[in-house]
Amino acid sequence: MKRTAIPFLILLLCLCANAPAQPSYSLKSWVKTRRADLKVYDKPNMSGWTLVFEDNFDGKQIDTSLWHTCTGGWKRNHANKPLYYKDENVILQNGIVRLTARRDPGVHKGWFADVNEGKGGWRDHLFDYSSAIIETKEKYCYGFFEARCKIPSGPGFWPGFWMFGGGGEIDVFEFNSSKPKKHYITVHDWPDNAPHRQFASSWRSRESFADDFHTFSVEWDKWKLVFRVDGIARRADFRYITPDGKVVENASQYDPATAIENPLFPTGEQCVKLNLSIPADNSTFMAPPDERTPFPSSMDVDFFRIYRIYTIK
Repeated sequence: MKRTAIPFLILLLCLCANAPAQPSYSLKSWVKTRRADLKVYDKPNMSGWTLVFEDNFDGKQIDTSLWHTCTGGWKRNHANKPLYYKDENVILQNGIVRLTARRDPGVHKGWFADVNEGKGGWRDHLFDYSSAIIETKEKYCYGFFEARCKIPSGPGFWPGFWMFGGGGEIDVFEFNSSKPKKHYITVHDWPDNAPHRQFASSWRSRESFADDFHTFSVEWDKWKLVFRVDGIARRADFRYITPDGKVVENASQYDPATAIENPLFPTGEQCVKLNLSIPADNSTFMAPPDERTPFPSSMDVDFFRIYRIYTIK
């Protein structure tokens, strides 16, 4: 056996020497963040895309055929947060839906999770604030999702446009309202039997997002996620990279024999959520409200749209 082991070892070393170098694992391998790289994704061409969901919020009440509100899908009030959601805070006014936060102490049922996350129970709990959320009744996998929004300013507001489901989460925007020029984008992975993973990034605008409406969007297909603000690409994530570390941007570049998959890339159906949250005292993202916080305040949404849903898995 010693005679055959040496030639086999030599052959193995030769094969390894000729094999392409595998890139080291890094979430940044799948993300283009330099403006020079992103410019090619500015101003997407929407010709040929099909509009499958649109709400301009022109009615007197939210369209419950399209949306869950506070008592719908995301109805759990988490007792580790200082707010509860209620339908009265979803206000339609002049073609805008105003997701409104108030200083509104009250005792309501709150969900207490145990250490296993996902198990727990309901108990009466005193919440300090109320706010609002809307969530699409349908779930979607791949498409172009956009909302025109204006965020509140002042300490203690946490506005978000995000998607959740299928073991993943796409945060199209989050804001710390005390820093209303800084836009956060994050992709999360929530596996059942493994630790949570995420890749967060941010960029700073010259103007405050609380001063006017801006259109935020994410283009999501089998190959990539492109996040834009007013049509300008601010981040792009990719599902695959090649052995030499180049991103796979489309099907023509894809080689199943060598492609390396981004473990955070979402491929399951997700519902879309628009909400105004309030952080707890122990939040690492931002401080809770204080005496300067202007209540009531709202995150205002002018429209929300979804274009052509891809069925590629």
